[in-house]
Amino acid sequence: MTATVPEFFPIGLSYASVYALNASGTPLGTGMTAYEGVELDAPLNFEVTFPSPRNITHLGNNGVAMKDVLPPSEGSTANLTLSKRDYTMIALLESTKTYAVGEATGTLRVTNMQGFEAQFGLLFQQFGKLADGTRAYRTRIYPKATMLPSGDGFSQEVTPMTYSVNPSICAAALWGTAYSTANEGATSGEYQDFISAGRLLIASFLAGNSDTVFPFAVARQATGTAKIAVYVDGVLTSAGITKATTGVTFTGAPGTGKRVDLVYEW
Repeated sequence: MTATVPEFFPIGLSYASVYALNASGTPLGTGMTAYEGVELDAPLNFEVTFPSPRNITHLGNNGVAMKDVLPPSEGSTANLTLSKRDYTMIALLESTKTYAVGEATGTLRVTNMQGFEAQFGLLFQQFGKLADGTRAYRTRIYPKATMLPSGDGFSQEVTPMTYSVNPSICAAALWGTAYSTANEGATSGEYQDFISAGRLLIASFLAGNSDTVFPFAVARQATGTAKIAVYVDGVLTSAGITKATTGVTFTGAPGTGKRVDLVYEW
């Protein structure tokens, strides 16, 4: 597999999705239909605020004896803005429900569930061009974060929906592989940033006893077999599998309850 040259000219926000997580903290695949998260419609902006490092000054002899720089005392925060208001998504993120009153659909806001919201995996994507002018994509993946809808009022202006994103410090990727100094250069972090020729996606499955074929969604086939990485319970797997643009076939079934995550470009 030839990696994409990491020099990129990005623009806009073209895709955003939310992954519900299982008890292992990986995407909630529940069977043999590819779970690709829930796409967020009409994303506008994703703005991140990075905290400043702590600057420490040591004094002595009526002057500065030494200066030091320590990591920030808080993590980053972000705001995601969407044109579309989705009550089902709001209820999911706030750990509540949508409900009907007659033919109207509602959701309860500012509830006793505040502080008990679930964490989700998040994937954001933008397109752009590489230095040679070819089209490419930048993908940011948060293994765990809360994404909480803000409150708003009513006005004559267009009223977008804003979500407050608060990432967690994680020791493993969204598909369960632990970070290491040998591979990533660090053992924990908030998110991963990728540049790829195709659109990066995670398709998750929960294997049964005899399941061997793990297909991609028809609308999202891989752009090539070299673009596919296969993880079984977080372990990168290359032996005993056959990759195709339509999915991955195992020579022997992974086994009941095995988590199979396919990270690929489409």
